[in-house]
Amino acid sequence: MARALRFQMVDARMRVQAAAMSHGFDDVRARLRDASQAVDHATHRLESLMARAVQRVRRRADAVGGRLSAARLSARVSAARVRFSLLCASRDAAMASRADEMKTRLGIAAASLDALSPLAVLERGYALAQSSDGRLLRDARAVEVGSVFSLRLAEGALRCRVEESETP
Repeated sequence: MARALRFQMVDARMRVQAAAMSHGFDDVRARLRDASQAVDHATHRLESLMARAVQRVRRRADAVGGRLSAARLSARVSAARVRFSLLCASRDAAMASRADEMKTRLGIAAASLDALSPLAVLERGYALAQSSDGRLLRDARAVEVGSVFSLRLAEGALRCRVEESETP
């Protein structure tokens, strides 16, 4: 029973290490970078569109201004300012909401990436055993009694000597 549990732990550890070393992390980073660039591009486009919309409204107001009386013009300008303020507030709220959503998604992706980090695995109490030539040790039969190997821990490493070997 204990050997079966040890084997399952070693197998799970190997799968986590293999996942941590995969190119999937590069894909996540690339997707995060692409998403960030998309947000930046959308923000720039929104700002440009709003600036053009403001310019169009101002030109139209100037053209109509010559035909209107001062009192009517003042009332219409006040109403336009209120509408413009509402549109700006709506734009700002939409941009803030989108930015918050993207920050949340980025946080989730970063947390997922961190959970699979080899260092995070070591922080949970696991260790990496390496032979003197740097190969990962996955099987007790690969090391002879009296051999020296190192254990990589979350904080530092240990040099160890095999005194006894237990193999399944």
